[in-house]
Amino acid sequence: MDRNAQSLNTLRGLACLLLVSFHIIGSTPALGLKIDAGLLREVNDLLAYLRMPLFTFLSGVVYCYRPVTNLPLRFIRGKARRLLLPLLTVGTGFALLQMLIPATNSGDYLWWQIHIYPVAHFWFIQSLFWVFLLIVLIERWGWLNRLSTFIGCWLAAAALFLSPLEMPVLSISGAIYLLPFFLMGVMAQRFISQHPPSLSLARLGLPLALLALLLIVVGALPLQPQRSLLGLLIGVVACVGLWAWRPQWSGLALIGHYSYSIYLFHVFFTAATRMGLMKLGITEVVLLLPLSLLTGIVGPLLLERIIVKMPLLPTLLLGKRWPQSALQPRSAVL
Repeated sequence: MDRNAQSLNTLRGLACLLLVSFHIIGSTPALGLKIDAGLLREVNDLLAYLRMPLFTFLSGVVYCYRPVTNLPLRFIRGKARRLLLPLLTVGTGFALLQMLIPATNSGDYLWWQIHIYPVAHFWFIQSLFWVFLLIVLIERWGWLNRLSTFIGCWLAAAALFLSPLEMPVLSISGAIYLLPFFLMGVMAQRFISQHPPSLSLARLGLPLALLALLLIVVGALPLQPQRSLLGLLIGVVACVGLWAWRPQWSGLALIGHYSYSIYLFHVFFTAATRMGLMKLGITEVVLLLPLSLLTGIVGPLLLERIIVKMPLLPTLLLGKRWPQSALQPRSAVL
């Protein structure tokens, strides 16, 4: 694995740990471990400035390796397979399980509104697809090829991010939230990485973001909503700073290699672990959190290794390309 791939997977692994921990603790005191106060609750809320921005920023970086070309329909079909097919299979299955199984902390879905209104964390997949559709148009107009027009696009995305516009239908609000971070990932890869002085300057983003988080902890800065100027600035400088440092850790890189499966399936394992341990009388957070984190990471990793060995399932559940052998006549396969 080359240095860039190792670094990207390391950051993906970090994003996975942050995400799985977030869902174990709970996005609100009514979910997950139902922690309403204390250090874990405060840290969990504070890291909202980094979790999804980092996932999205890395998606922008990776996009630059295989950008849309003069065959936009092929690109869109590929993204639809990769994103929307797992959304419909895994996401729908998750919603139905939450509707049917008690003690899952959620499940208030109307079956006919599934995916019209976002389902749990699967909103990200749906929103990212909208981002890719917009990128196809912007790339076609050539606005991302020159730094001047790129900056204009990013400022427009930032203005939309900071606007009061909310469109929860089809996760469009999520796309508004993700867009500036995705574009920043593209900018980092296309422009900053090509200019060593800018790359050195970008490394300052990480300590600046940590300083801002520290100021929030001590009360010098208020904790603001994710779609705020402070949220945008912290998310951008933290993502760029982490990327510029090029961290490499084989353990996180292994997790990052399975980041999509972890994103899709971790909630099944963490919820099952939490409910199972609680039925055994284990209610201490000091045990529930690490054990749920372990199964939320290792479970999807092992599940992907099983899925990829079976017919149809890699495409249906993970959005992977349909095997070429399945598209050939039987006589050609034999």
